[in-house]
Amino acid sequence: MTDKLCDTTLWPGLSSRFVTSPDWLSSVTRHPAMDTADCFGELHALGKGAHTAQLELSVVLHKQTDLTAEFEARRAGTTKRFAAGGGGGATEVHRVPGLADHAYLVTNDFGGGSHWMQLNVLDAGAEFTLGISTQSFGDLPPAPTPTELEPLLIKDMKDLMRSLSKRG
Repeated sequence: MTDKLCDTTLWPGLSSRFVTSPDWLSSVTRHPAMDTADCFGELHALGKGAHTAQLELSVVLHKQTDLTAEFEARRAGTTKRFAAGGGGGATEVHRVPGLADHAYLVTNDFGGGSHWMQLNVLDAGAEFTLGISTQSFGDLPPAPTPTELEPLLIKDMKDLMRSLSKRG
């Protein structure tokens, strides 16, 4: 677990579409049962686009519990939870094969270039969550679509996991 989670990746996927703002925030909590690190930041359009994105990254290292059953239960109930929350937009949940032990992506598309996505990964005792919400402004090129963002999120998640395992 690192004290500066925001510094563990160069965002090789998302940096192809966004530039990062300089004021990212990292936090870490250590406990005998689990350690948690978080990172929050803002992304701005690369080039002529008029869109922004908020990025949220969380890593939880479970030291005493096998989280597999709970992780799968959350995936299975995600669509129902979003529908009950009344947030609007169309919610999709699908597994992401070939990424760690278990992985799934949640997408909520609000239309007009505004959407929220969250990539959830379980790798042994470590749980990774990478969320992004985008918003477009004006008639300039809109934010990338969920279809365009999915491989970028996966690429960044792999980079993050590789960076953390090297520290390890």
